[in-house]
Amino acid sequence: MNWLKIGMFGLAFVTLIGLIYAIEPDKIIDAMSEIEFSLLILAVILYLINTVIKAMRWRLIVSSTGTNLGYIEAVRLFLCGLAVNNTTPGGVSGEPLRVMLLRYKKGTPTGEGLSTIFSERLIDLTVLMCLSVSGLWFLLPILNHGDGQNLLISVGALCIILTTLLTFALHPKPLKIVIAFFEPADSKPKLMQKIHGWILQFQT
Repeated sequence: MNWLKIGMFGLAFVTLIGLIYAIEPDKIIDAMSEIEFSLLILAVILYLINTVIKAMRWRLIVSSTGTNLGYIEAVRLFLCGLAVNNTTPGGVSGEPLRVMLLRYKKGTPTGEGLSTIFSERLIDLTVLMCLSVSGLWFLLPILNHGDGQNLLISVGALCIILTTLLTFALHPKPLKIVIAFFEPADSKPKLMQKIHGWILQFQT
């Protein structure tokens, strides 16, 4: 019997119960009672489909690095990261967890694991920019000058960020320097070895 797993499940269950009571379950029940049950089921189904599709997308990205990740395992690792994202401030802690699990289970180098997360975010940002530009076409005629200007600035900033990331991705040299920082010290450039050594000294 794996007492560690039992303990972790127990801790998760207690934490969940504590969170439910902390946010006043009566209000949750009242809010849920106003939702049409069929729409709630549809929303859950669509959410599950979206999650599986994202997990499969990540699996394809991971496969491009040479790591053989099964369908079920990809969903499991993705759900682990999603669970951490949904229960921690900022919602960004799940990505490092996926990288760590990928390294632990498949031996994927940390740099390659991080590159899969970077690719995911780049795809998300590209889709978001396309949707923003499309929505801007319909929104500008009905917005006042101030709101339209703010929206243009936001979309412009998004385009600049995306262009920077695409440039960074299409020119692999700077990306390799970043990835090399997370690889074993003997494979780093001399400058990166020095920086890594300073960090290790600081940590000790």
